[in-house]
Amino acid sequence: LNAHNNNTSTTKVAIKRTDPSLLEKVGNSSYTGGDDWRDNIRSGIFDISFIYGDDDDSTATSLSLSSNVSFVFELSDMSQVANLCLGYIDETAYVWKCEDRNLVVLADGRVSCQTSHFTSFALIVDPNSRTKDEDSLLRTSS
Repeated sequence: LNAHNNNTSTTKVAIKRTDPSLLEKVGNSSYTGGDDWRDNIRSGIFDISFIYGDDDDSTATSLSLSSNVSFVFELSDMSQVANLCLGYIDETAYVWKCEDRNLVVLADGRVSCQTSHFTSFALIVDPNSRTKDEDSLLRTSS
């Protein structure tokens, strides 16, 4: 992994659960029909960041990567994979946005997706892919 970093110390990648205080700020403007964004999450929500040196507090999520990285998620329900995307929290607007709409279903049933930056990610129902019938189905099956 080659990140654009002027720091000469060791760079590591940290993966942890996203801070609940960030999640409290996220609004529902990505979804129509008054859906709560929480109803459209299909995986855990993880914060992925760089750590410089030995100090776990020296993190950065805004660095650009020299190439895409892949994440692999396990899904218990593959029926909606066509409507999913790798979503991230836009920390300026506090909404979910789709990063990768071209998910790849692997032979073992997991889903692979790609990104060129680190932030808080989850597999989400793509707000642009749903019809009113699918919205209704999601609300009744939850």
